[in-house]
Amino acid sequence: MPIATRLRTQRPTRADCPVRWRHDIPWSQDLPDHMAHAVVAPVRFDVLPAPDTTADRIQGYDAQHAPCYRAYRYVRTELRSDDDESYYVAPVYAETLEAWRLTDQRWLVLHTRVDDYDAGRARHHLSVQAGMPR
Repeated sequence: MPIATRLRTQRPTRADCPVRWRHDIPWSQDLPDHMAHAVVAPVRFDVLPAPDTTADRIQGYDAQHAPCYRAYRYVRTELRSDDDESYYVAPVYAETLEAWRLTDQRWLVLHTRVDDYDAGRARHHLSVQAGMPR
């Protein structure tokens, strides 16, 4: 039996989430080190690209199927040219939001904005919220 058939028979799948069972999502990469012990680790993910945009959403779930991680990424691009003959797409703005559910059920939220790609400046804002960000 081909591996794809075995995986389909072993786990439920959803057509809108081709990487639902991936385990290599870097969910803790931007998590502050001093908070790593206080978050609930996801065991399953839904990765949902936004159609016709450069955006996506990731939802992570714990072993009880409750949301424990959420990420949004959006990049705005524009056409640019260095010589008025060749054009290329370049990012001009990016925004990300990552949120981790804490063991006390609050959410640690990291909001990052890059307003000026040419200068490489990013603004980060870390906060704690009572509920999961929408």
